[in-house]
Amino acid sequence: MLPKGEWPHWCRICGGSGLDYCFLCHGTGEYREPMGFHFTVKSK
Repeated sequence: MLPKGEWPHWCRICGGSGLDYCFLCHGTGEYREPMGFHFTVKSK
């Protein structure tokens, strides 16, 4: 669940369609940071 007012970052490979064979999002449709966490994103 995303916080109120937040929109997901859709996968660049499958366009958010959630294809099971997509290697970037693994079927979720949402873009994930490396390792699936937001360690590399600088806080605002």
